[in-house]
Amino acid sequence: FYGFANQGGVNGYGTVFKITAAGVVTVLHNFNMTDGWGPGLSPAQGSDGYIYGTTYVGGSFGRGVIFKVSTTGSGFTVLHNTNGTTDGYGSASSLIQATDGNFYGVMGTDSGLGSGTIYKITPSGSFSTLYTYNTTQLDYVSSLVQHTNGLLYGSMGIGGTSNVGLVYSYKIGAAKFARLATTSGKIGSTLNLFGQKFKTATSVSFAGVTTTSFSSNSTGTYLTVTVPTGAKTGVVTVNEPSGNLLSSQSFSVTPTITSFTPTSGPVGTLITVTGTGLTQTSKVTIGGINAPTFTGTDDSHVNVTVPTGGKTGPIAITTSGGTATSATNFTVN
Repeated sequence: FYGFANQGGVNGYGTVFKITAAGVVTVLHNFNMTDGWGPGLSPAQGSDGYIYGTTYVGGSFGRGVIFKVSTTGSGFTVLHNTNGTTDGYGSASSLIQATDGNFYGVMGTDSGLGSGTIYKITPSGSFSTLYTYNTTQLDYVSSLVQHTNGLLYGSMGIGGTSNVGLVYSYKIGAAKFARLATTSGKIGSTLNLFGQKFKTATSVSFAGVTTTSFSSNSTGTYLTVTVPTGAKTGVVTVNEPSGNLLSSQSFSVTPTITSFTPTSGPVGTLITVTGTGLTQTSKVTIGGINAPTFTGTDDSHVNVTVPTGGKTGPIAITTSGGTATSATNFTVN
């Protein structure tokens, strides 16, 4: 798990940290004011694996920074120093990475220091102000969320026609998409997707492998599909007459091994491994020893030859969706 501490650390200005499920904490970065102070909002992990975040104050102008850091703590980079005027004053929300690959956030306001803004920043640090609030749209803003219609949505605690808050949307030009409820599963398992117009869908494809075994709820915003035999790890596509919807995440087909035959033999023995999700097999080991000679006959079978130096032990098959290990050992005579 990754998080931000608003204060404390070596310099007293906050930290980026990670903590294991067992409670072991590692500080990845100690802020020193010049690179930010007070990263009190939630971290966002980009598709490149880096942790992205913001601070409310500190940096070159004292109005906060936008930064990224690797999950090992190396490569800390200040992507942008907020100027307090055209940028807004200190990021008032967590960052989100939208389906166009860019990060979006909201700046707050401060008396005499300009208005708040909605902004965009690329993973490389190119910053642009998208929208500046008018006088009826002030502070107490939420982080943004992206709907499957492609729009960003947010809210403010004050402002609006009655000055008691508002909910708004902002168009960034992103296409409509489908969001996966889970990002991995075995052949025959159930996958749920969020989106729209699912009632008119004709089929669902898993990296090009198509199935018609699915159903939609009454509003067409929630779809349940059975992962078909032969499904491949990759983007899931909901095929619709009005335009196909691509998933914003990749779905990993988890491989399984149910049996193998024969169960013993010398070097050079041909073993047939039976399981599911084996279409994208990229590696096979026997007793931890790499077996370079193998062929996948179909989604359920892989033929592998016991290699020179092969040892007694379990058979493991690695695919694009993960690694499956047999419950029993193959005995090398």
